[in-house]
Amino acid sequence: MAINAWILDTGSEIHVVNDRSRLFDVQPLSTGLKVVAGTGTCDADEAGSVNLKVRTPSGNRTITLKGVKYIPRFKDERRLCHVSTPKASTSTTRLVN
Repeated sequence: MAINAWILDTGSEIHVVNDRSRLFDVQPLSTGLKVVAGTGTCDADEAGSVNLKVRTPSGNRTITLKGVKYIPRFKDERRLCHVSTPKASTSTTRLVN
């Protein structure tokens, strides 16, 4: 059964989906992005935006995340990953459906 949830990490530099239908305004990435999870790696070649419905103290809202990376090989997106970019910087992000 698919999980219809996100874990948002405000300290993260990226967020990732494995379902391209969640994205809009999809564009190819000009430089590759390699995501390391456990002993495997995956490449992101596209990014887009996604609208998320959230509950806030003042009511329901929709927020838009831009630059969300599309990586179809991520089957279990609920893991903590390390992200490497061509600039050799590293960050972490939590990934979910």
